[in-house]
Amino acid sequence: GDGPDKEKINELAKNIKNISLYGPTNNIKKAHQDAGIFLMTSDVEAYPISIIESLSQGTPVIIAKNSFANAKKLIKNNYNGFVCEKFNIDEIYEKIGIIKSDYKKFSTNAIKSFEGFNQDNFKKEWNFLFK
Repeated sequence: GDGPDKEKINELAKNIKNISLYGPTNNIKKAHQDAGIFLMTSDVEAYPISIIESLSQGTPVIIAKNSFANAKKLIKNNYNGFVCEKFNIDEIYEKIGIIKSDYKKFSTNAIKSFEGFNQDNFKKEWNFLFK
């Protein structure tokens, strides 16, 4: 993504081998091929499509310090990721460790939790709204 702290974050991460920062992309599958965990540290999000994209690719999500009111409707703690109440490096580090210890479960659950957003379900809901 992008934001006002982009250069600062790039500078902090440049010498850390297991962190990759990507800019905006239209190729979601390629962006998630090497992703292990999607960490969203935005202060404010309206309805983050990037979370739904992550779930669709089996990428567990950790949301930190985020004002997205419905985050807990998308991310279920200890199922497809975690919603941290505030940006706390120790808490995020702990949650990353939990996900890594049973990655297959979190990844499988991420895909399962995406089912409500797949194209068929989206069309059904859209048609329902118009009826």
